[in-house]
Amino acid sequence: MKIKTKLKGDKTLIAKIKSAQDISSLIFSLINKFTTDIKLGTQRAMLFPKSGKIYYYKGRKYKASAPGEVPAYRSGELFRSIQTSTSSLPGFIKGTVYTDVKYAKILRDDMDRPIFEPAFNKVDMVFAKAVKEALMRKFA
Repeated sequence: MKIKTKLKGDKTLIAKIKSAQDISSLIFSLINKFTTDIKLGTQRAMLFPKSGKIYYYKGRKYKASAPGEVPAYRSGELFRSIQTSTSSLPGFIKGTVYTDVKYAKILRDDMDRPIFEPAFNKVDMVFAKAVKEALMRKFA
């Protein structure tokens, strides 16, 4: 999933923004904040009540997630495995939210349990707007 944003408006202001060297730290911190928001939003969604089947595991009662829902919290392995990273190369800043739990791909692809998508969709438009506003404040 990628987020792209375009600047529109005052051409002089846009030229200032594009020629500035010090915006990478501003963008880096925004990307870092939003990857953290996606991580926390995903973890929060795992804790919400689910509408799937009820089953018992090791003597405890659980309610599974239904197709289309973020996976339910059961053992906490997936929940605890969610990580973020932000890296930068010249002209490029990348934020990643990921898990290294092997069954995450099965949940997402085979069982229709989206992991990061719902949280990503919530911050997608907010992120683009936040970047534009931060740049306009800095260079206006």
